[in-house]
Amino acid sequence: APGGAGLEIVHEPGVDLTRSLPPLDAELTLGVVDGTDLEAPAAATVTRPNGELWFFGPPSPEVGATFSVRLSATLVPEVGGIWQVSLAHAGRARLWLDDECVLDGMGQPFPSGSSFLGLGTQEVRVERTFEAGVPVAVRAEFTNPDGAMLSGVRIGARPAPPTDMVERAVAAASRADAVVLMVGTDKEWES
Repeated sequence: APGGAGLEIVHEPGVDLTRSLPPLDAELTLGVVDGTDLEAPAAATVTRPNGELWFFGPPSPEVGATFSVRLSATLVPEVGGIWQVSLAHAGRARLWLDDECVLDGMGQPFPSGSSFLGLGTQEVRVERTFEAGVPVAVRAEFTNPDGAMLSGVRIGARPAPPTDMVERAVAAASRADAVVLMVGTDKEWES
């Protein structure tokens, strides 16, 4: 048809190649503490635009190389259903959702991984059911107990991908007059 009139383009990813969940898409408030006592008063309060926090030295001039951070944010799910939430860190961290500690890399250290240029942990994930538009309180604690020059914490969140991705892709292809199949990886896997 001229100009593509009547043309329908359907896209169905057959697999989920996500190595790391996207950073939590919410502004974080950080209470920065000098030292590792998370009960101590904050020496400074700063904000960050999302859940990916890299620290090249202290996050604030009010604290030394050994510091801690109390983070808080609100996640407002745009869609309801099962969500994946993750935590990775270079240092020590734990994460709460609505006052439930769901990931604890302080009490049970995570395995070493590729996060933070290979200095961090593996990303560990949990799944929770959220309602669309209902706020979820996100809270985390992070410490840099060794005063490492590079440290950080990464909180990821997204709706869980469908469990029937291959079947959906096959069904879409079987209904099509023509198929363009793209195979490969993305920037997380390629250097």
